[in-house]
Amino acid sequence: MDDARRELEQHFEDASNLGQLAEHLVIYHSPAFELKSFFSIPSIRKLYNNRILGVPERTGDLAAVMTHLRQGDILVIESIHRLSQAVCATLVDVMATFTLHIEVGKGPSKKEVTLQLPQFTVIGATSKPSLLSDTLRKAFNRQIKIGEDDDDLLTRPEGVK
Repeated sequence: MDDARRELEQHFEDASNLGQLAEHLVIYHSPAFELKSFFSIPSIRKLYNNRILGVPERTGDLAAVMTHLRQGDILVIESIHRLSQAVCATLVDVMATFTLHIEVGKGPSKKEVTLQLPQFTVIGATSKPSLLSDTLRKAFNRQIKIGEDDDDLLTRPEGVK
């Protein structure tokens, strides 16, 4: 876990030193891994303002959290493999454009409201990477693998340059 912690710290420090937003990343971990404990480590906590979110059940739940994020915040989503297709589609769109499209009302009075969000980094966490949709997997530019039998590793997913 120390290697993963150092890699995560380096990931955010490098981005900060370049005056850039850190790339979105996904953490693959064992079922016994304590994500909240990992993000409470002082050296990681000091790097950013973070919000740890369980699995949002509805798009509106995700939108409510994202509209309160500030520039440079980190949104950590636990068990990201459990997102519904609608929530996943919204998340992937926001990760790419930082624009949130919300439908308000029903029927002929339905309107679409577009909100420009501040830029933030998404960290998805899952103990079941095989359940991530291809669309969601491709939305993350980096991955950290933390496992009992595996080396802690920071890599780019296959096909991402």
